[in-house]
Amino acid sequence: MSNTLAILGGTPVSKEKLPEELPYIGKEEEEALREVVRSRMISVFTSPKVHEFEQKFSDLVGVPHAVTVNSGTAAIHSALIAIGCKEGDEVIVPVYTYVASAIPMMIERCKVVFADVSPDTMNIDPENVESLITEKTKAIMPVHLFGNPADLDLLNEICYDNNIALIEDAAQAVGAHFGGDHVGSSNIGCFSFGETKMITCGEGGMVTCTSDELYNRLIAIRQEGETIGNYATTDPAMSSLTAEDVIHGIDYHIMGYNYRMTAFQAAVGSAQIDKLPKIVRMRRDNAKYLMNNLGSFDELKFQTVHPKAQSVYNRLVLRVASSIDRDGFLGALIAEGVPAGVWYPRLLTEGALMSQTFPDEARKSFPGASALCKSELVLPVYPGLTRAHLDLIIEAVEKVLDAFTSDPAIAESVHEITMKRSLTRFFSSVYMEY
Repeated sequence: MSNTLAILGGTPVSKEKLPEELPYIGKEEEEALREVVRSRMISVFTSPKVHEFEQKFSDLVGVPHAVTVNSGTAAIHSALIAIGCKEGDEVIVPVYTYVASAIPMMIERCKVVFADVSPDTMNIDPENVESLITEKTKAIMPVHLFGNPADLDLLNEICYDNNIALIEDAAQAVGAHFGGDHVGSSNIGCFSFGETKMITCGEGGMVTCTSDELYNRLIAIRQEGETIGNYATTDPAMSSLTAEDVIHGIDYHIMGYNYRMTAFQAAVGSAQIDKLPKIVRMRRDNAKYLMNNLGSFDELKFQTVHPKAQSVYNRLVLRVASSIDRDGFLGALIAEGVPAGVWYPRLLTEGALMSQTFPDEARKSFPGASALCKSELVLPVYPGLTRAHLDLIIEAVEKVLDAFTSDPAIAESVHEITMKRSLTRFFSSVYMEY
C-alpha cells in the first residue's frame, strides 16, 4: 500500500466506509415497543413501564431512588431545583464539557463558576474546584467525561467539608464505577439516554438519589410540581390515596415542568439495561486493543483513568502532541477512512452565550482545558467494530503519524487542504463525531 496520505492523493487504508456508530438495539427493544402499543397504556400515569425502568435503574446504580425525565438536561435541571438552587447561588462546573451541563443553572439564574480540568484525566480538577468555593457556592457538578469517572473521593470530601451538594453529571457514564460504586450513587446523579450514550431510548434521562426528601421533590418537579397530600401525582405510592384526596387534595408547592418520560422510552430503556454489560465489555475491549497498539507512541496520550475508577469508554479520547497539527491530523485520518473526530473544540467560556452571560468567567485562564481543546482526538470504539476494523484504524493512525513526524511540509499541506474542504466533502466519506 502507498505511503502517500489519502488526503494528498494516495490510497486510503480503508477503501470501504467503516460502520457508523448506531444504537445497539434489536428485536428485544422492538418487542418491548410492541408490548406497549398492544397495551395502549403509554404514559407514566397508565403504564407500569416507567416505574419498572426506574426500579431497574436504581438497582443498577445501587440507590433507593431513580426518577425518569425526558432528557439529561432535564435531569440536571430537576436536580438543581430539588436541592434548592436559587438566583445568586453559585454552581461549580468544568469548563471543558457540553453546554447542557451549564444551561440548567442559567435557567434558575444561578451563577456558573467554571473550573479547569486535568489534561490527563480530562475531568474537573479538585484542587482548582476548592479554590473557587465561596459562601455562595451551592453545589459542585463534576462531569464523568467520556465515561471516565472524576475523582469522587476528593470531590465528596470537599463537598462534605464545605456543606455543599455534589451533583454528578453522569450523562456519558452509565455503567462506570468509582471505588466499586456506580457513578451517581453518592448523593444525586444525572444520566442521559440520548442516541450516542451508553444506553439509549432515543431521548431520555434519569435522576438518582439517596434521600427520600429529594426523591419526593424530584417526582413532583417532573409533573409541574403537582402533589396530592404528601404524594406527587406520578408517585406509584399514590394508589393508597382515597377519592376524596384526589378530588380535593391537588396542590402545587414547588415550581415544576413537564419532564415526564413515556412508556415507549421506558420500555426501550429497560431492554437496554439488560444489554449494558455486553455494551460495556465491547467498548472496553475495543478501547484496550487500540490503546495497547497505539500507546507506545510519544505523540499520543490517551485519557488517564483514576486507579479506583472503571471507565466505560463512551468515547476513546487521546491528546496529540503539540508538535502535531491536530486539525490536519484529523483530516488525514478521515481521508484514510477512519471515523475520527473532535468532541469539545473550544471552552464553554469561549462561546457567545457563556461569554456574554458570565464575562468574568470568560476572562479567566483555563490552561488544562485550553490545551485539551487544541489537542483532543476521538477514535471509534463503539459496538459494531470488528478486530479487522480496529486493525485498519491502527494502521491509519500509524501511517498519518509517520507522515506528520517525518516531513513538516506534509503536515502543512494537509492542514491547508483540511481547512478548505467543504462540509459536504468533509463528512461524505465517514461519520465525523463533532
